[in-house]
Amino acid sequence: MASLATALQNVPYRSIEHVGSTLIPDLAEKPIIDIGIVIDPKYCPMAASALSYNGYGLTPEPTGNRTSFR
Repeated sequence: MASLATALQNVPYRSIEHVGSTLIPDLAEKPIIDIGIVIDPKYCPMAASALSYNGYGLTPEPTGNRTSFR
């Protein structure tokens, strides 16, 4: 699996950020690290395609304007 930066090398993203509970010191750990990719909505299809191609599996989210990959 390619790194996120490598997978998104042709996508104009703004930033890749560590988000979620694993960011908080002394909070119980979990086996998944949440990463947020800040991107203009018009580039979301391009980013989704690049992530899927590079081995990140899509996990549909029922609400909001988010798309999740694992």
